[in-house]
Amino acid sequence: MSKYLIHTFIFLFLMANTLVAQQDSLTLFETLYGEKIPHFYIKTKLKEIIRKKAKKENHEGALTYQDKDGHPQEYTIKIRARGNMRNKQCFLPPLKIDFKKEDLRGAGIRGDFDDLKMVVRCRGGDSYEDYVLKEYLTYKLYNSLTDISFRVQLIKLTLEDTEAKQKNIEAYAFLIESIEELAERVNGEVRVNKFFRDKFVDPPSYDRMCIFEFMIGNADWHMVKQHNTKLIALKNPKIAVSIPYDFDYSALVETPYATPHTKLPIQDIKDRYYLGLCREENAYTPTFELFRAKKTEILAIVEQFDLLDERPKKSMLKYLNSFFEILETPKKYTAQIIEHCGKHIKAY
Repeated sequence: MSKYLIHTFIFLFLMANTLVAQQDSLTLFETLYGEKIPHFYIKTKLKEIIRKKAKKENHEGALTYQDKDGHPQEYTIKIRARGNMRNKQCFLPPLKIDFKKEDLRGAGIRGDFDDLKMVVRCRGGDSYEDYVLKEYLTYKLYNSLTDISFRVQLIKLTLEDTEAKQKNIEAYAFLIESIEELAERVNGEVRVNKFFRDKFVDPPSYDRMCIFEFMIGNADWHMVKQHNTKLIALKNPKIAVSIPYDFDYSALVETPYATPHTKLPIQDIKDRYYLGLCREENAYTPTFELFRAKKTEILAIVEQFDLLDERPKKSMLKYLNSFFEILETPKKYTAQIIEHCGKHIKAY
C-alpha cells in the first residue's frame, strides 16, 4: 500500500472518530439546559464593559459554575456587550461570552458552538429583574408551540468587577441558544438573505409566528429585513421557517422603554397590531386551533413560574387571556387578524 493511501486512510479514520465523538458529546448549551438553575460567577472588567458598551470590545474574564449534572466548570473567557437598542437604552446591555474551542473539547464538550448569548437585567431594581423573567417566559411560550424555536436557560448571575470600580451585580439572567445550534437541532441551515420575501416562508409556520407576535403584543419585528427574526431552511421537508426573538418591546414584557414604531398607527404597545400576510380565511383555521389547544399550557407556563411576583404575573395572564378572548370571538379575530393583514409594507 502506498504512503499516500496510508495517509489518506489515517486521515479518514481520524475524521470519522472526530465526528463520532462530536455526535456523542453535548454542546455547551446542552450541558446547561434543564430544570436546574446554574449560578454563573463571572469576574471581568465590568466597569469597562459598561463604559465602552457601544464599542462592543472583548474583555478577558473568568467564569465558574456547575453544569446540570453538578460538575464544577471553570473557564477563561472573553466577554463583551452586544445588542442594538438595549445597548443604547440599558445601563448593563446584553452580553456575549466566548469560550476557547480547545477548552470545551478538553472538558468533553463540543467545540463548534463556543459562545453563549446572555440577556441580563437592564438596570437596577426588582422591576427590571421582572422584565428579564417575563421575557424568558415569552421564549418558553413559543417553545410550547414549536420545537423550531430558540431554547432558553435561566441562570443566576454574579458579575464581579476585577478592578473594584463597579458594584457587583447579582440577578437572574438567561442564555439563548444560538441560531446555528438551533438549525442543526432541527436539521436545517441558517439563511441570511435580506432579500428573501416573507411570502416564500412556509405559510403555516409563518402564520404561527405572526399570531404569536400578535398574542404577546409585539410589532417590533420584520421578516424581510430580518429584524428580530431569523431564517432557517429545513432539509426535510424543504421549507423556509422564520423564527422570532427579542421580545423586550412586547406588551407582555412591558419594559418602560418600549414604544410603538413611529410608522405604526398605534399609541400604546398594548394595542395589538397584526402584521401577518393576507390568506384565505380558512387558511387560519389550523393555526387558530393550535393556539386554542395550547391555551391551558400557555397560561400554566406563567401561572406555575414561582420566581415572578404576583403583580407582573397577573398582568401577563390578563394580557394573554385578552388574546384568547379575541381568538374565541369570530367577529374579533376576523377584524383584528384575518382582515387586518398585509400591513408590513404600509407600516415600514
